Amino acid sequence: MQERWNGVDEALSEFSRFLAHDFPKLELQHLYDFEMTDEEYQLSRKAKSAIYNLPGVYLFYDKSGSLLYIGKASWTFDKRVWKHPEIVDAKYIDVIPFDWATSSFCMALEYFLISKLRPNYNKHGRDYDYPE
Repeated sequence: MQERWNGVDEALSEFSRFLAHDFPKLELQHLYDFEMTDEEYQLSRKAKSAIYNLPGVYLFYDKSGSLLYIGKASWTFDKRVWKHPEIVDAKYIDVIPFDWATSSFCMALEYFLISKLRPNYNKHGRDYDYPE
């Protein structure tokens, strides 16, 4: 497990408690490192091509592992994660992929994680406090 996932893993476990027992397991996966060379990126992309073509929630981190931004890809990560030029200090992108049958839960997970983890680049959803 990546060290930067500690808080996210806890929130993901908490979110999963609200789901049916047979809901597919939600897992964080590393997608991209901004220091990759073009060749490393192409190799990684080929190895992870299935993930790039799924919907889900994505997370940007800086080089120290601090969470910067949480977003959702309603269609595919391939189309969505590259549309954030404003996040200039990003180092890593990690994802929580969904299968197509459960993709409607992406928005709920995105909002839940934003409200729990309050990343600096997210403006909406940071003010909601979930009851304990």
